[in-house]
Amino acid sequence: MFNSATPLDNLSLVTACLVLVSTIFFCGPLLLSSVYRLRHIPSPSCSNWLLGHLLDSQAVLWSADYSFPQQYLAWLAQCGDVFRIREGLVTSVVVADPTACQHILTSSKYPRITQIRGAVEDTVLGTGLLTSNGAHHDSFRKLLNPLFTATRVQTMISIAEHKAQHFCDTFLAHACDTQAPVDYLAAQSRLSLDVLGLGAIGFNLKDHGDTAKALEDYVIAPNALQIAGMMLLPAWVKRRVPGLAVRQCAQDQLKATFTTLIEHSKRQATAHESPVNLLNLVASNSTEEEARVHLMTFLIGGQENTSTTMAWIWAMLVQHPDAVAHIREEYHAAIAQYGSLSAHNGEGASQLKYTMAVINETMRLYSVALFERVSQEDDFIPMMDGSKLFLPKGTSTKVHFPTLHRNPKYWILPDMFVPARFLEGSAAWQADLRLRKGKSHRLFFMPFGLGSMQCIAYRFVLTEMRVTLATMASQFDVELTENADLRYKFNGFKMAPVKFEIRLHRAVQKHPKE
Repeated sequence: MFNSATPLDNLSLVTACLVLVSTIFFCGPLLLSSVYRLRHIPSPSCSNWLLGHLLDSQAVLWSADYSFPQQYLAWLAQCGDVFRIREGLVTSVVVADPTACQHILTSSKYPRITQIRGAVEDTVLGTGLLTSNGAHHDSFRKLLNPLFTATRVQTMISIAEHKAQHFCDTFLAHACDTQAPVDYLAAQSRLSLDVLGLGAIGFNLKDHGDTAKALEDYVIAPNALQIAGMMLLPAWVKRRVPGLAVRQCAQDQLKATFTTLIEHSKRQATAHESPVNLLNLVASNSTEEEARVHLMTFLIGGQENTSTTMAWIWAMLVQHPDAVAHIREEYHAAIAQYGSLSAHNGEGASQLKYTMAVINETMRLYSVALFERVSQEDDFIPMMDGSKLFLPKGTSTKVHFPTLHRNPKYWILPDMFVPARFLEGSAAWQADLRLRKGKSHRLFFMPFGLGSMQCIAYRFVLTEMRVTLATMASQFDVELTENADLRYKFNGFKMAPVKFEIRLHRAVQKHPKE
């Protein structure tokens, strides 16, 4: 058998062996050093001696059969709220202690990890709000903060309401009447882009049909090799690589469109005009490259956060028709009192408290974003029990909200859908409060992160979801099709359902009694 191998085969085998030996020789001491420095932190047993915990910790990136975050919860039960895992040659500390999470996210000692920044920078066209650290990040945040204040977001409610109603009257109504299956994630993405474009960015995507299509082509679900290619290959190579060519062409088109929009905005600006949207703001106060990054950041980040979370919300609601009925009743009561959700500076929308509780409970169960940081210096992180844990310089940390948000130490019935736990004064609220010895859920629930790197547009995202959900639930009942698949899958940006396909039916209208 061995004698039949060609010289090329033998050369490949020798090369592979040399690479393996070299990797072990050069990286082995680093691995042993990191394990030794973190030996005081408990670690669950590995499922693979070579890959460590990688097949379990990262399986959700390539397999929908993985039950996320159950493996992490099993490790938490075994090791406590902070534990150590090894993914190949990289050792990381998983943090699910609420006090430790707050410390890491609010401290300047824990910047974003370089490798992850590289992948994000390729997606958003460069260094921006999602990839910068320190003073560079703070300068971007200072520039963009005025767009997403509470007062500013109130003015966007009417846009969100109008677009949501139009979405129901046209696309959803047609799908309902024809009983056509709806790819809800894709449909919600288009709606979110529409709302974001008019409400925050400053241009109507309907006037740029090619841009909307390019964004759809751009947001692909890459596999591990494609992610590596996105980070490492130059653009001219990507245009010729199957699986990346469509995405790269879409990126080229988006860059050209953004450049045109920015130049047009600069020509229209006058010395006396103040920026009222993202496009005007970045065109007037940023370089062209930075402006393109900011536009892409909000287009991608805004639509992905909203559409993915909305898909999980409806995935929960199809299993809980009583919650849909409650949302519907709440919506009609608000409309009866105020006439619209946007009336009186959004007073109608502010009455949708149960709707907001459904959104919060879904975000607790399905945390769509992952946060990874690295310690810049030796640090003692505070823990919930008052103790402190030593993390040496260079430690990779995973702030793991999916595990924190289901930790049975802090949540009654942690795997159950209980929206009432987010209604102050309810029995479920009080039960969680007793479990935490009186501490508010705000210390244990951080779906948008925390600190200076918290999602800058979280108010806008929550407002859009609340208005869209209530409007849609007031008119339609939803059922899953036979093709629906609600397992977790990483889609290249967020943790989304594998396939969320639904069919719609007209809701029986029951208005509240006078």
